[in-house]
Amino acid sequence: MTKMKNVNQRGALEKKIKQQETAIEIAEKEIYENISQCLCLARVQLGNINLEDQSKTLCLVGEANMLIGKAVKDLRNLVKELMASQK
Repeated sequence: MTKMKNVNQRGALEKKIKQQETAIEIAEKEIYENISQCLCLARVQLGNINLEDQSKTLCLVGEANMLIGKAVKDLRNLVKELMASQK
């Protein structure tokens, strides 16, 4: 009976580990494809600022701000998903 219980526990643990590995793979992909892309684009936009052209500067800063906000929101959502998958 104890051997059967150990086999069942081991199977449950292996399933949980597989779920965690899958969640980590999804998180890595999300970070690489979405979050880092937004942050890189925001960095490029901020690097293109020309202080002599105020209207263009305001536009670039506004776009960079939106991209950084999106990255933060995506990261928060990703953390929530990871925490939910750990339960």
